[in-house]
Amino acid sequence: VVLPLAAVALTSLMPTWGRLDGLTFKHWGAVLANARTLEAGGRSLWLSALAAVGVTAFGLAVALVQRQGSRPGRAAAVLASWPYAVPGTVLALGLLVAFSRDLRLVLFDRVALVLALGNTVWLLLLAWTVKHLAFGVRNSSEGLARIDGSLPESARVFGATPGRAFLDATLPQLKAPLAAAFTLTFLTC
Repeated sequence: VVLPLAAVALTSLMPTWGRLDGLTFKHWGAVLANARTLEAGGRSLWLSALAAVGVTAFGLAVALVQRQGSRPGRAAAVLASWPYAVPGTVLALGLLVAFSRDLRLVLFDRVALVLALGNTVWLLLLAWTVKHLAFGVRNSSEGLARIDGSLPESARVFGATPGRAFLDATLPQLKAPLAAAFTLTFLTC
Protein backbone atom coordinates (compact mmCIF):
# COMPACT_ATOMS: atom_id res chain seq x y z
CA VAL A 1 0.00 0.00 0.00
CA VAL A 2 2.74 2.45 0.96
CA LEU A 3 5.14 1.89 -1.96
CA PRO A 4 2.73 2.73 -4.81
CA LEU A 5 1.49 5.82 -2.97
CA ALA A 6 5.07 6.92 -2.27
CA ALA A 7 5.91 6.45 -5.96
CA VAL A 8 2.95 8.60 -7.02
CA ALA A 9 3.88 11.31 -4.48
CA LEU A 10 7.52 11.30 -5.58
CA THR A 11 6.56 11.45 -9.24
CA SER A 12 4.29 14.43 -8.59
CA LEU A 13 7.25 16.33 -7.13
CA MET A 14 9.64 15.71 -10.06
CA PRO A 15 10.21 18.71 -12.34
CA THR A 16 10.80 16.40 -15.32
CA TRP A 17 10.23 12.69 -15.67
CA GLY A 18 12.97 10.56 -14.14
CA ARG A 19 15.04 13.36 -12.58
CA LEU A 20 15.17 13.47 -8.81
CA ASP A 21 17.19 16.69 -8.56
CA GLY A 22 15.23 19.83 -7.74
CA LEU A 23 12.03 18.27 -6.42
CA THR A 24 9.32 20.95 -6.40
CA PHE A 25 5.71 21.58 -5.44
CA LYS A 26 5.20 23.62 -8.66
CA HIS A 27 2.73 21.09 -10.10
CA TRP A 28 0.71 20.97 -6.89
CA GLY A 29 0.57 24.75 -6.77
CA ALA A 30 -0.73 24.93 -10.33
CA VAL A 31 -3.43 22.33 -9.65
CA LEU A 32 -4.55 23.70 -6.29
CA ALA A 33 -4.58 27.33 -7.48
CA ASN A 34 -6.97 26.48 -10.32
CA ALA A 35 -10.51 27.64 -9.47
CA ARG A 36 -12.09 24.80 -11.44
CA THR A 37 -10.18 22.23 -9.35
CA LEU A 38 -11.33 23.80 -6.10
CA GLU A 39 -14.92 24.02 -7.36
CA ALA A 40 -14.92 20.38 -8.45
CA GLY A 41 -13.43 19.29 -5.13
CA GLY A 42 -16.04 21.23 -3.18
CA ARG A 43 -18.86 19.83 -5.30
CA SER A 44 -17.57 16.29 -4.75
CA LEU A 45 -17.44 16.84 -0.99
CA TRP A 46 -21.00 18.11 -0.68
CA LEU A 47 -22.35 15.45 -3.06
CA SER A 48 -20.56 12.80 -0.99
CA ALA A 49 -22.08 14.22 2.19
CA LEU A 50 -25.57 14.27 0.65
CA ALA A 51 -25.14 10.69 -0.59
CA ALA A 52 -24.01 9.61 2.88
CA VAL A 53 -27.04 11.26 4.49
CA GLY A 54 -29.34 9.60 1.93
CA VAL A 55 -27.76 6.19 2.40
CA THR A 56 -28.01 6.48 6.18
CA ALA A 57 -31.64 7.65 6.14
CA PHE A 58 -32.89 5.21 3.48
CA GLY A 59 -30.89 2.38 5.03
CA LEU A 60 -32.51 2.99 8.40
CA ALA A 61 -35.96 3.13 6.78
CA VAL A 62 -35.41 -0.15 4.94
CA ALA A 63 -34.01 -1.79 8.09
CA LEU A 64 -37.06 -0.69 10.09
CA VAL A 65 -39.43 -2.14 7.47
CA GLN A 66 -37.31 -5.31 7.29
CA ARG A 67 -37.39 -5.66 11.09
CA GLN A 68 -41.17 -6.09 10.97
CA GLY A 69 -40.59 -9.36 9.13
CA SER A 70 -42.90 -8.62 6.22
CA ARG A 71 -42.25 -9.92 2.75
CA PRO A 72 -41.90 -6.40 1.25
CA GLY A 73 -39.36 -5.56 3.96
CA ARG A 74 -37.20 -8.56 3.12
CA ALA A 75 -37.53 -7.78 -0.60
CA ALA A 76 -36.47 -4.17 0.00
CA ALA A 77 -33.38 -5.31 1.91
CA VAL A 78 -32.41 -7.69 -0.90
CA LEU A 79 -33.00 -5.01 -3.54
CA ALA A 80 -30.85 -2.57 -1.57
CA SER A 81 -27.88 -4.92 -1.71
CA TRP A 82 -28.08 -5.71 -5.43
CA PRO A 83 -26.58 -2.44 -6.78
CA TYR A 84 -23.49 -2.97 -4.62
CA ALA A 85 -22.98 -6.40 -6.21
CA VAL A 86 -23.30 -5.00 -9.73
CA PRO A 87 -20.08 -3.58 -11.23
CA GLY A 88 -20.03 0.21 -11.10
CA THR A 89 -19.71 0.62 -14.85
CA VAL A 90 -22.79 -1.52 -15.49
CA LEU A 91 -24.80 0.41 -12.89
CA ALA A 92 -23.65 3.73 -14.35
CA LEU A 93 -24.64 2.72 -17.87
CA GLY A 94 -28.01 1.47 -16.63
CA LEU A 95 -28.70 4.76 -14.85
CA LEU A 96 -27.57 6.78 -17.88
CA VAL A 97 -29.89 4.84 -20.16
CA ALA A 98 -32.77 4.98 -17.67
CA PHE A 99 -32.52 8.74 -17.14
CA SER A 100 -31.34 9.84 -20.58
CA ARG A 101 -34.91 10.91 -21.32
CA ASP A 102 -37.11 13.17 -19.25
CA LEU A 103 -39.77 11.35 -17.26
CA ARG A 104 -43.07 13.24 -17.38
CA LEU A 105 -46.08 12.77 -15.12
CA VAL A 106 -49.25 14.78 -15.78
CA LEU A 107 -51.73 15.12 -12.93
CA PHE A 108 -55.33 16.22 -13.43
CA ASP A 109 -54.56 17.50 -16.95
CA ARG A 110 -53.08 20.64 -15.38
CA VAL A 111 -49.94 19.83 -13.41
CA ALA A 112 -46.92 18.33 -15.14
CA LEU A 113 -44.04 16.93 -13.15
CA VAL A 114 -40.82 16.47 -15.11
CA LEU A 115 -37.90 14.44 -13.81
CA ALA A 116 -34.84 15.40 -15.85
CA LEU A 117 -31.70 13.90 -14.28
CA GLY A 118 -29.63 13.34 -17.40
CA ASN A 119 -26.40 15.41 -17.55
CA THR A 120 -26.85 16.76 -14.01
CA VAL A 121 -25.01 16.27 -10.72
CA TRP A 122 -28.24 14.83 -9.30
CA LEU A 123 -27.74 11.70 -11.38
CA LEU A 124 -24.35 11.26 -9.73
CA LEU A 125 -25.98 11.72 -6.31
CA LEU A 126 -28.61 9.11 -7.20
CA ALA A 127 -25.95 6.70 -8.46
CA TRP A 128 -23.84 7.02 -5.31
CA THR A 129 -26.88 6.63 -3.06
CA VAL A 130 -28.16 3.55 -4.90
CA LYS A 131 -24.69 2.00 -5.13
CA HIS A 132 -23.95 2.30 -1.41
CA LEU A 133 -27.43 1.74 0.03
CA ALA A 134 -26.26 -1.68 1.24
CA PHE A 135 -23.98 0.08 3.77
CA GLY A 136 -26.94 1.83 5.37
CA VAL A 137 -29.20 -1.22 5.41
CA ARG A 138 -26.53 -3.56 6.77
CA ASN A 139 -25.35 -1.24 9.55
CA SER A 140 -28.89 -0.23 10.53
CA SER A 141 -30.11 -3.85 10.56
CA GLU A 142 -27.23 -4.98 12.73
CA GLY A 143 -27.73 -2.03 15.08
CA LEU A 144 -31.45 -2.72 15.38
CA ALA A 145 -30.77 -6.41 16.06
CA ARG A 146 -28.64 -5.47 19.09
CA ILE A 147 -31.30 -3.25 20.66
CA ASP A 148 -33.37 -4.83 23.40
CA GLY A 149 -37.08 -4.42 22.70
CA SER A 150 -37.89 -3.71 26.33
CA LEU A 151 -36.49 -0.16 26.17
CA PRO A 152 -38.97 1.19 23.58
CA GLU A 153 -41.72 -0.84 25.27
CA SER A 154 -40.99 0.79 28.62
CA ALA A 155 -41.10 4.21 26.96
CA ARG A 156 -44.51 3.29 25.52
CA VAL A 157 -45.73 2.11 28.94
CA PHE A 158 -44.85 5.51 30.39
CA GLY A 159 -46.94 7.29 27.76
CA ALA A 160 -44.56 7.97 24.88
CA THR A 161 -45.94 7.88 21.36
CA PRO A 162 -44.33 5.39 18.97
CA GLY A 163 -42.36 8.19 17.34
CA ARG A 164 -41.19 9.61 20.65
CA ALA A 165 -40.22 6.12 21.86
CA PHE A 166 -38.17 5.63 18.69
CA LEU A 167 -36.47 9.02 19.02
CA ASP A 168 -35.74 8.74 22.75
CA ALA A 169 -35.10 5.03 23.26
CA THR A 170 -34.04 3.46 19.96
CA LEU A 171 -32.28 6.16 17.94
CA PRO A 172 -29.61 7.02 20.56
CA GLN A 173 -28.53 3.39 20.56
CA LEU A 174 -28.13 3.50 16.77
CA LYS A 175 -25.61 6.37 16.76
CA ALA A 176 -22.57 4.16 16.18
CA PRO A 177 -24.04 2.01 13.35
CA LEU A 178 -25.50 5.07 11.61
CA ALA A 179 -22.21 6.97 11.98
CA ALA A 180 -20.41 3.96 10.47
CA ALA A 181 -22.82 3.89 7.50
CA PHE A 182 -22.36 7.63 6.97
CA THR A 183 -18.57 7.44 7.22
CA LEU A 184 -18.22 4.41 4.92
CA THR A 185 -20.41 6.03 2.28
CA PHE A 186 -18.77 9.46 2.52
CA LEU A 187 -15.24 8.08 2.26
CA THR A 188 -16.11 5.72 -0.58
CA CYS A 189 -17.87 8.45 -2.58
